[in-house]
Amino acid sequence: MNPSAAGALGGPTLPKEGRGFGGPSSGISDKKLLLLLQQQQQQQQQQQQQQQQQQKQPEQMQHMAAQQQALQEQQLQQQQHCDRQDQQQLQQQQQ
Repeated sequence: MNPSAAGALGGPTLPKEGRGFGGPSSGISDKKLLLLLQQQQQQQQQQQQQQQQQQKQPEQMQHMAAQQQALQEQQLQQQQHCDRQDQQQLQQQQQ
């Protein structure tokens, strides 16, 4: 698991007490952590597909931009517990 994903979820980036993720200090269960990471990966894949479609089909740009904006809002809602730095990184990836 990469450090940026750990930071985004508010968990310890280094293992504490030999437990790492899901330990008492992280406040997030392993299942919830996996679910959030999977959602993030799916959304990134969707955005990559949209960007490829935008390059192939310029006439659909407006429609795709609206879909991407909806995705951005959805992603930001899911990540309200992130700190601001992580949200800025996400927004930069999306733009």
